[in-house]
Amino acid sequence: MKTVAVLGDTFLSGNVYGIQRYAYEILKQLDTIVKDIHIEIIVPEHFDVDCSFKNIKIVKFGKLKNLFLWRQICFPYYLIKYKRFGLDLTLGLSYLKTDVVCIHDCIYETYKDDFQTVKEKLKRLNYLIKVRHIVKHSTRLITVSEYSKKQLMQIYKIPSTKISVIGNAWQHYQDIIPDFKILDELGLKEGQEYFFTLGSGLPHKNLRWIVKAAMNNPKKIFVVTGNNKISNYINEIGLNQLKNVIVTGYISDQQVKALMMKARAFIHPSFCEGFGIPPLEALSTGCEILISNASCLPEIYEDSAKYFDPYDYNISITSILNEKSNSCDKVLNKYSWNKSAMQLLELLKNEIACE
Repeated sequence: MKTVAVLGDTFLSGNVYGIQRYAYEILKQLDTIVKDIHIEIIVPEHFDVDCSFKNIKIVKFGKLKNLFLWRQICFPYYLIKYKRFGLDLTLGLSYLKTDVVCIHDCIYETYKDDFQTVKEKLKRLNYLIKVRHIVKHSTRLITVSEYSKKQLMQIYKIPSTKISVIGNAWQHYQDIIPDFKILDELGLKEGQEYFFTLGSGLPHKNLRWIVKAAMNNPKKIFVVTGNNKISNYINEIGLNQLKNVIVTGYISDQQVKALMMKARAFIHPSFCEGFGIPPLEALSTGCEILISNASCLPEIYEDSAKYFDPYDYNISITSILNEKSNSCDKVLNKYSWNKSAMQLLELLKNEIACE
């Protein structure tokens, strides 16, 4: 049977988060259940790989150190030369050849405001050209929610039968040991109530909602964390000027988990998501979630969340908290990396059999 070669340059070296987390966790589970097919993960020759698998082989191939060029030249060359079946779970978007590609969302297509500078606009154009080509020439697409599937069908005029939905999960959070020292470092006293948000400078993440919520609720504390790239955006929207807002900058997964566990609630005001994994991680810690009623979020979180209109900037936090929500057990049981790995394994077997 044909060997599956996975594009691995983004999740086997360095920090794992977002779509890299999706690929790594599914493949980690796939490694424990894979039968009947051979799977390889392909990385550049210069990579230091800091993980290992039992049944999945890691192959170093290609001398190019520029990762964009490596994805566009070395990876497809390997697929063609060794007659491999290509799998891309991390939006590497090899133009020449990849058989199955996961497109996690349609943010590039639907949120032009996320791309303001010339460099960002060129990046968006490059992405759209590659995706349109790959959608047409791949044998199968994967996405992470029914909402994203419908968007892909509408934008690219492709049949539903070409797209499989394989969701995210939360079990990786069980392995993270919370670092509660972060509360002291941020000046949060024992038992002090605060609301927690993972921030982003991208407009569709709607961090402005947190600004308005903080202004409208001056006696409540809001803790916002995110990578250092959002600092300019935070200055632009005035978030760092509010006395009841603590902006942490980048912090570790251990510190994020600690803040989730002690928060009054986790707030996720996004206009659009492909899946929206942070609220799922928050639920797994026992934290209540207040989330936008937009895009895929009601599909994913059902009645385990308290919802609000992300376009309503005058809504009361108290009124959201007074909304009814049910146990998170149903949602947590619905999503697991093992289930996603089993779905992917079945998909790969079917696609290879059809070649």
